[in-house]
Amino acid sequence: MLIDLHIHTNFSSDGEFSPLEIYKEIKKRGVSLFSITDHNSIDGVLDLYSKVDIADNISFIPGVEFSCKFKGEEIHLLVYNFPLNDERVTYLIDKFKELKIEQAVKRVYKLKELGFKVDVEEVLKESNEKGISGVTFLNVLKKYPENREKLFDYLEGDKSDSPYTNFYFDFFRKGGYAYVDADLLDYIETVNLLKDEVLVIAHPGLYPKSMIKDLIIDGIKGVEVYSSYHNDKFQNEFLLFAEENNLVATIGSDFHGPNIKPDVDFINFELETNKQQKIKNLLKIL
Repeated sequence: MLIDLHIHTNFSSDGEFSPLEIYKEIKKRGVSLFSITDHNSIDGVLDLYSKVDIADNISFIPGVEFSCKFKGEEIHLLVYNFPLNDERVTYLIDKFKELKIEQAVKRVYKLKELGFKVDVEEVLKESNEKGISGVTFLNVLKKYPENREKLFDYLEGDKSDSPYTNFYFDFFRKGGYAYVDADLLDYIETVNLLKDEVLVIAHPGLYPKSMIKDLIIDGIKGVEVYSSYHNDKFQNEFLLFAEENNLVATIGSDFHGPNIKPDVDFINFELETNKQQKIKNLLKIL
């Protein structure tokens, strides 16, 4: 049984493939259940529905991945199977766009202080209404010859194997060279707003271990146990955590594409029978 509930398309701020290309690969690999969960956008979900009739032997769950802030940390919240005309989801998407523009302006100032040539309008143009990410910034920065030397590690050097992810981690994550403490969606407010939907904490292994328990508030129904970011030890720990907290265990590759996250394969979770039994409640709530 193949399941992947965390896939990004080119409607995400940092995805490579169209929803139709993703769907064709889904059919080719024999995936039973999948979801498109673009960052702070449902345009990819709407695009897929407009172009294909989902095959009878494939279950598709509409999704979105919201970027939230909780106790100073960025937390990603997966939302599944909501009505596509849900005004709450639209409100959060619009609010996030406003926050990202404010953050982009602050990041531009930081990058200029570091000696980079960069322009706010060029960043907004590059985003093409899909959200502003580290991919957006690196694509803009590398257009200017003046920046090539500073970007050597990411374009040709040691970090060129995964340039976009490495650039984001080095510059924009907390503690990075151009980090700004900008607002994201408030985690508690977002959960409270959508608490009657299927809410899942994405890739918990990326967050401080001491914080995970505090993220389980009323409305959270699952945790992403099987993730490309989790080794066997993490998977076993989070599976036990899910069982202890009466949460469903979900499965997601967090696929973006080989140029964005080359180490993250697409649809890479074929569960043994015993693990399938442990996630049987997942299908009930979806």
